[in-house]
Amino acid sequence: MKNYPIIIENYPVALNPQKLKALDGNRFVIFNDLNSVPLYSNHSQKADVTMAYVCLRGHIRMNIDSKEYTITPGMMTILLPDHYIQHLEAGKDFVGVFLSLSRTLTREIFPQLSVLFFFILNAKNTPCIHLKENELNLFMEYSTFLWKKITTEYSADSRQDILSGLLRALFYEINNIQRKHCMKNWGKSPKEKLFLQFVNELEQTLKTERNVSYYAKKLSVSSKHLSETVKEITGKPTGEWINYFVILEAKTLLLSSQKN
Repeated sequence: MKNYPIIIENYPVALNPQKLKALDGNRFVIFNDLNSVPLYSNHSQKADVTMAYVCLRGHIRMNIDSKEYTITPGMMTILLPDHYIQHLEAGKDFVGVFLSLSRTLTREIFPQLSVLFFFILNAKNTPCIHLKENELNLFMEYSTFLWKKITTEYSADSRQDILSGLLRALFYEINNIQRKHCMKNWGKSPKEKLFLQFVNELEQTLKTERNVSYYAKKLSVSSKHLSETVKEITGKPTGEWINYFVILEAKTLLLSSQKN
């Protein structure tokens, strides 16, 4: 729980009257207005972006994959593509800062598949985290800098490179925060060790090997045991994860080729 004061005035980006800044067809959006969030509907809907935000004042009550959460000051929430979101309530005094990234941009800022895998896994298992004061300040420092850079005059390529670099740094920091809060004693059991081996192998050979049997053989276990282990840890069997990353990789490559 938060045990430190949050002084909103220390974070001008949270109160900026412009409310929203977007880049490159909404590949990246930063905003401070809850009404700008298309996910916040009274009806359950499937997210199609990655969203990271912090609550600075007030509260939000929402369902994430049918589980209810109350987000209060000092909490960070990570929403992923394919999360099912339902808005239940927002305090009239709510203040927060939101970052929204497209699926392909999310993949681009996590060049290491293993890092992206655990970012996704932690966000699915623990979407809401109580931040320490230094962690909140870190998120807000990056958010302030991103807001400034998105409004600075650069060439299109320069702006894209600068913002991608900042986002990569921020989301690696978020990944580190997730690990501290969610995975303190993780990776010690035989099943967790097997899962780590699978992720490492997947990262090395995804582009050429997409069969569960291949990974099972490499890890000296049966396909059934590997799938059961992965499903127990992540909620999805091995084949679904392989397909997920194959499709994500294809979309990222397609977008990259269109840009060039």
